[in-house]
Amino acid sequence: MEERQFCSTLENPSQNEGRPLYNGLLKMATRKHLKNAPITEGLIEIRVVPSQEITGALQIEPLYESLKDQYPDKKLQQEFRLEILSGHPYQEKKESRFIGYKLTSQDERQVVQAWLDRMTCSRLKPYETWENLLGATQSVWEKYAKVVRPETITRVATRFINTIEIPLPFGDFNEFLTSSPSMPPKLPQALSSFFTRVVIPEPKTGAIAIVTQSLESAVSPSVAPILLDIDVFVERQFESPEEVWAMLGKLREIKNLIFFESVTDKALEPYV
Repeated sequence: MEERQFCSTLENPSQNEGRPLYNGLLKMATRKHLKNAPITEGLIEIRVVPSQEITGALQIEPLYESLKDQYPDKKLQQEFRLEILSGHPYQEKKESRFIGYKLTSQDERQVVQAWLDRMTCSRLKPYETWENLLGATQSVWEKYAKVVRPETITRVATRFINTIEIPLPFGDFNEFLTSSPSMPPKLPQALSSFFTRVVIPEPKTGAIAIVTQSLESAVSPSVAPILLDIDVFVERQFESPEEVWAMLGKLREIKNLIFFESVTDKALEPYV
């Protein structure tokens, strides 16, 4: 695919005089309900230590039987390994093993993935509500827990992948992103792509947030797609599912804070 350059009109700091400032907290987006949220996937993950009696992924099969009315499409998931053995000539050792299931609803918008040590529930575009995603997760968890009989829950996470489409042409990424890429003033002010990843600890909950921001390959000449991937998780032992649901509510708040602090109102205009 042909690379395109996205230019900024600010070639040096002095050219910013008289223009509205979009950096920092001054121009972050106002929290609001988005009728057409730019979420391409929202998911919840729960990791566990399974019962010692559960030793192979085939033992998860009863989960599919209990979910097949809602998630009729079943695909087996495998893990592949390649080992290079020294020698003349060298040898390759390949092996694969079955690790779990991917179950998909008939409309292909709800996805469950189940392994011995974890389960995830995903909602693909168009996203509905957090309540629907959480409710679906709780329903699947009840059936998953009966099969895997976890000894403890070790990690909970929620991850939201957003694609924000910026209409072309535009003057400056700062009009849309509060933490946009910047170029040294004396370099050409054009970008074909960018990628940033920050890891943010949240001390009150013990959560960690991984925030990834990148310029994706354009599929339309009229927009520049920006990926905003927010993954928030806590790793510790949880005593009960009720503690997990309460923590997920807190992780959602952290996720929302990061999202609205990362973009401007202008970026969200098409989604309100």
